[in-house]
Amino acid sequence: MKSHRSLRSRLIVSQLALVVLVALTGLAAVKLLTPVLFADRVQSGGGAVLGEGQPLGGGSHGNRALTVTTEIQSAYNDALTSALLTAGLVGLVASLIMATLFSRRLLHRLGDVQHAAHQLAAGDYEHSIVVPPEPELADLARSINTLGSTLAATEESRARLMSDVAHELRNPLTTIEGYMEGLIDGVLPATVETYEVVAQEAQRLKRLTEDLSFMSRAEEGAVRYKMSAMNLAELAHQTVERMAPSFDEAGLSVRLLLAQSILMNGDTERLTQTLSNLFRNAIAHSQRGGVVTIESRREHTHGVLTITDTGDGLEQDQLEIIFERFTRFREGAGIGIGLNIARSIIVGHGGTLDASSDGPGQGATFTLKLPLRTS
Repeated sequence: MKSHRSLRSRLIVSQLALVVLVALTGLAAVKLLTPVLFADRVQSGGGAVLGEGQPLGGGSHGNRALTVTTEIQSAYNDALTSALLTAGLVGLVASLIMATLFSRRLLHRLGDVQHAAHQLAAGDYEHSIVVPPEPELADLARSINTLGSTLAATEESRARLMSDVAHELRNPLTTIEGYMEGLIDGVLPATVETYEVVAQEAQRLKRLTEDLSFMSRAEEGAVRYKMSAMNLAELAHQTVERMAPSFDEAGLSVRLLLAQSILMNGDTERLTQTLSNLFRNAIAHSQRGGVVTIESRREHTHGVLTITDTGDGLEQDQLEIIFERFTRFREGAGIGIGLNIARSIIVGHGGTLDASSDGPGQGATFTLKLPLRTS
């Protein structure tokens, strides 16, 4: 059966193994090298053993010198071995103490991380960890704190989404219900106008559910585009004509500066959806009497379309997050997914969609770039 040792025991064993290895290596080196080096030192030192002026020559003096040298070397080896064993034992004890203290400190830090992970799993996204001084653990703690903040923001966004979706569904459903009750009770006349109102609210419901479905599939990379030859400038002109009543109702004038031909391959239905979302955004954030300028041009291998309004404008820090899901900077209709869907479609066509603005009250420009048809 495979054993699973704790991190603390592994740290302690690794420290002890290191001390033992160093001690054995040192002991082996000393035992092997000390006799040779000591003998060489004695021979080169001349009369240092017997006294100054008495050479290590032959005869009785030579034998005596050899005996003294051997005895001294043996005593030295014994003392050195004892000293090394004592030092090794002290090192083992010190290593054990240090490993225990270090592992306790490390495991305490890791325990904080584990506790924070359990809190996040339980839904407590506000829980945070005190960043420790150790760089590696500090990075881990900051990552956990960032994860908590991200999950908290996601949960807040999800809750807001549920509320907004319920609100968006409730309004047309209430209208449809009211009109149908009026028709059944005979309060409302069964005229074309009455049925048109019901149809418009039904279309609103259908568009909302389709947008939510598309957003989910785009996030999963499951959207399939029906590509065909098309003219981007012509598509923009057709979309403006179809939405002319919306521009008129908002009191906005449209200025068209469209190139004659920007040929490309694209999904006409999805690109129409993109342009409609961008035009609706310009309408929603412009005041009566404003102007929406739609311009197209060719730039090398790409076709460029810009939608510029004279409306609310954007702060610099809003220019990127405006394309995130469920982002709204003011109360009103919609749940903040139109621009996210528009960018997803453009990216799916190999293009880009960006926003720019000179600041609040200075209007905004949305620029989309799509690759031109090469053949």
